[in-house]
Amino acid sequence: MTRRRKRWRLRIARAATNALRGFISPVGVFKVTGIMPHAEAPTAPNILSAIDATPRFVRSPPPSSSSGSIWVASQSKRVPETHVASVPDGVAFSTGAVFDPAGRFVEMASHDYDSIDDPRRIRHGFAPKPHRSFPTIHRLPHQVVALTASNQEFYFHWIFDVLPRLWLAEKAGYGEGPFFVEARLPFQRRTLRALGVTGARRIDAGEVTAVSAANLIVPCHRIVPGHLFPEWAIHFLRDRLLPDAGARRSPVRRLYLSRKHAGHRRVVNEPEVVSFLGEYGFQSIRAEDLMFFDQVSLFRDAEIIIAPHGGGLANLVFCAPGAQVIELFPNSNIDLYYRLATQLGLDYRFVRSPGSPGAFMSSADYRIDPGELKIVLDDAISGRAGSPPR
Repeated sequence: MTRRRKRWRLRIARAATNALRGFISPVGVFKVTGIMPHAEAPTAPNILSAIDATPRFVRSPPPSSSSGSIWVASQSKRVPETHVASVPDGVAFSTGAVFDPAGRFVEMASHDYDSIDDPRRIRHGFAPKPHRSFPTIHRLPHQVVALTASNQEFYFHWIFDVLPRLWLAEKAGYGEGPFFVEARLPFQRRTLRALGVTGARRIDAGEVTAVSAANLIVPCHRIVPGHLFPEWAIHFLRDRLLPDAGARRSPVRRLYLSRKHAGHRRVVNEPEVVSFLGEYGFQSIRAEDLMFFDQVSLFRDAEIIIAPHGGGLANLVFCAPGAQVIELFPNSNIDLYYRLATQLGLDYRFVRSPGSPGAFMSSADYRIDPGELKIVLDDAISGRAGSPPR
């Protein structure tokens, strides 16, 4: 189906929603139009267990070259409580939103919807993906644990926002599932298989739009800008996934992670950068060409990793303490992987594209000056100007 046809279907569904919402229940509207009209639930869900919020991240800027040393730190946001919620007869959608039996939106059980910059996404109706005419809510007479999230198709968010929610479910006594979770992409299926979420323990949110469970259990967690990564999430990922990464016959000690086939934020002079790094013994790889556990073993064995900012750097969680990281940015930066590297005891540096720094990181392609990269790389190899102590 073309994008134009999808847009028209959505417009028609929204018009039907507005016409029907005054006459039938929100759940009934959804069954006809595929859109759940939005109204806030009057009460918070039952909180079964909770974990203290992570502290703010306060560190000096990381080392860089003399002309690229301006660093933009993320601003601390309101920290949502990490918890496990129960919504009896609740409805969980494939994109992370949760509703009570009356079809009212439950913010404290929905993934990341409290931070949406454009509130019209919720206020004007919730549209699950892919949008379908006359969708159904699969009603289950038993307990279901919902792990679906609003950003689960992105590798970083899958690794750090979704998978740790399994640990929360286990800790609260709901580790047997069944789990409502997306398993559409290869890295989703592979990691779920490694964590034992297969077969009857899994309801694939890539095939099922929404489920209603007699007892809907929702672990709620996400990585928050301006704050430390939770240590429990890091330990869970390393303890449960590192053992399945086998030894490589020829470990790659110096690794360059390419984004040349990404849709945005590519290094336009990457051949020049790769040729320069080849003189230092770096091997260039593309994460999307590798199976998940091949990526894990590469990062586990690497001594130095250089990469443009992107989701593949989520694999830093598998690095050995003391490994060196140089992140490449366009005209500005975000401190996501600096926060992660610091938590892991990695030696982090960065290089930014030439030009005036911007307040926000652009999605445009950019150029990296090999001379600037050489300064930072030589410092890393010689051990000068290391990362601030933990």
